[in-house]
Amino acid sequence: MYFGVAGALILILVVLILFSIGAFENKGEVQKFSIDDECSLIMGSILHNIRDGGECKIKCANNCEIREMTFHDSEFFLQNASCHTCDCYCI
Repeated sequence: MYFGVAGALILILVVLILFSIGAFENKGEVQKFSIDDECSLIMGSILHNIRDGGECKIKCANNCEIREMTFHDSEFFLQNASCHTCDCYCI
């Protein structure tokens, strides 16, 4: 009887250790989210919060880190007459 209880406790301890090191997390699934450009029209010209692909990549990397994920990729879509689009991909 004691061996059964000891074996169950050891098994529970091993499972808890594996959970704590992240062995059961699905790290291969890429998640996509978008960041708003938040542009505004001032004196006839559009001012952008995200001006190019470099700024999009930096904002994506920061947002992935905030979400406790790893940055994978970013896509920047330039819009001439409206706000730009910045899509982020994290793992």
